[in-house]
Amino acid sequence: MFKQMVQFSKQLQESGFYDSSFEDSKQFFYVVMPLEDKTKLYFVVDDELYENLPPIDSMKKMSEVSDDLRKVLRNVEELTRKLPGDEMGNKSIMGNKGVNSYNLFIFQLPKEGKKSLEEKLQVVYKEKRLEFLNIVDEKILDKLVLEDSEAKFIADKVKGTIATIEADMKAKKKSTNFLKNTYFVFELPDTSLYENFYYAYLRNKVFLDESGKFVRDGTCSICGKEDKVSIPVIFHNMNSKKLFISHIGRKESLNTLICRDCSLELVKFYQKFLRKINIFPLFIDEDLEDEEIDILRNIFEGGPELRKNTFREILKNVASQRDVLDFYLIISGRQDFVFVDYVSNFRYNFSEDATIFDIEDELNTLFEDKLKFNYFGSSTLKDERLVSNIYKYRELIFDFVYRAKIENINKDVIDNIFYDSLAKKLREFYDDKSGDGNKEQFAVIRLFDSYKKLNKHFGGDYMDKVESLDDLWNREKLENSYEYYYLLGQITRYLLSQSQSGSKTHALVEPFMNVSSPVVMMDRVFDLFNKYKHNIDIDDAGFNKAFLLVLNYFNTMISPENVTDNSNKAIQKNEKFFFFEGYFSGKLFSRWYKKMEGTENVGKLENSTVENS
Repeated sequence: MFKQMVQFSKQLQESGFYDSSFEDSKQFFYVVMPLEDKTKLYFVVDDELYENLPPIDSMKKMSEVSDDLRKVLRNVEELTRKLPGDEMGNKSIMGNKGVNSYNLFIFQLPKEGKKSLEEKLQVVYKEKRLEFLNIVDEKILDKLVLEDSEAKFIADKVKGTIATIEADMKAKKKSTNFLKNTYFVFELPDTSLYENFYYAYLRNKVFLDESGKFVRDGTCSICGKEDKVSIPVIFHNMNSKKLFISHIGRKESLNTLICRDCSLELVKFYQKFLRKINIFPLFIDEDLEDEEIDILRNIFEGGPELRKNTFREILKNVASQRDVLDFYLIISGRQDFVFVDYVSNFRYNFSEDATIFDIEDELNTLFEDKLKFNYFGSSTLKDERLVSNIYKYRELIFDFVYRAKIENINKDVIDNIFYDSLAKKLREFYDDKSGDGNKEQFAVIRLFDSYKKLNKHFGGDYMDKVESLDDLWNREKLENSYEYYYLLGQITRYLLSQSQSGSKTHALVEPFMNVSSPVVMMDRVFDLFNKYKHNIDIDDAGFNKAFLLVLNYFNTMISPENVTDNSNKAIQKNEKFFFFEGYFSGKLFSRWYKKMEGTENVGKLENSTVENS
């Protein structure tokens, strides 16, 4: 696995992928200090931001600096990024007492503390930096030394300029968030020194434990070089809070030991590539790797929107060549969390008319479009019921979609997910009885639309049954339970619509979700009839026929007085789905009235919300 990562990282570098800037444009504030005379410092901002700032003599637009320096400024985050696990900077240059950075020539404006900016500059840029002689030429180091007067001048000018900008922007009611990302950059004659120092410094820190406890003389398991080998600082199994791949059979519970150069390549792979995406398939078949890099370039050049679906886009392009794919599934999460798994027999197409990601999209709808952003870790969503549903099913769904565990999801699981999603939505209506009825209905219909597609994809016939209900208006009797519950849902909606309340919501239908006895459900419908019967025309032909059909079915197929064997039969989940399908669709009565136009005793719907459904 490590070998494939290192090889792929080198291919990305050789192809120029690492040199390409795919970062989204960010508004930063740069303090540039010429190496020969730091007191001649000047400030740089993006051209667009420049137009909104007050006149400052030492301010430049980004377009006014040289191409080489502009490239450095655009990549200050890349050239100072700390190693995974070292986000607080306690192992960075000179520690937290000074300037936290992995680059001697670039650092971010330190936070205010007990020491002033002037003091912090003096802590780092003094003679004691001689420890970097093995990385930086002594002549360069000498020029970095800040005299006390220089440190004071720099600190005063930077703080004064920032204060001027803040006052002006506040008066204009403009944001000053860009000042939170203020970077100091020593202007070097050779711009290659920025990257050279950064990677030379990283190379000295790429082992998990530099004390020597796990450092050995040996053969690198990746490149075969005889050298010092140890555990890489990332992709290791020394932290119980991290997921990892262990080396099975090794006497010590350690990852494969590798050399510094290969460890550094893993860091590059993580920092320059993996952190930009959440999920990535590294193909086992090396013949696909060159093509994968071309696909990646097209994706990243396509912008952030296309980049959100990197995993999908890669597999979409490759699936046309291979029906079945094997790959390392690499998941990069918050901070240094990385999960790696081997996935075999992955199929992009789930069926003739749906890909595996079409299924994921419909499932995502059942979780109110929040599932895909909450596969890992603790959710920050405030909706506790939604979070509970996501936690309940997310592992099953993720493994189904991304780890080729097709057996995880079937029609019964889809029914359970939909049932919980529908129950959650109805409970919301009940808790907030002042809601918007039309908005509530749209939310439920959207759930039903996704459920119908999912049910069909997994071999169900729910959609076909719903379509067969169109001719119920012409029936003399109901033939099965789903027809009965669908029509009962229609009747319930019609009865509730007779309410004279000014704002009608769907709060009153939520209790039907918890009914398990068909007898109790009919009792509740009768309660509604008794409550609103005075608002229904005695000659309402549509309502009369619908009620007659359900009563006949209840008396012959459900009533314990006439049907002993079925009297204790509980309502099934899919039968409840038909009840709420009938309730929220509101189509059947409208169609009946249209069919009966011109006949006598046609029922009226002026007071009903059904006709507007």
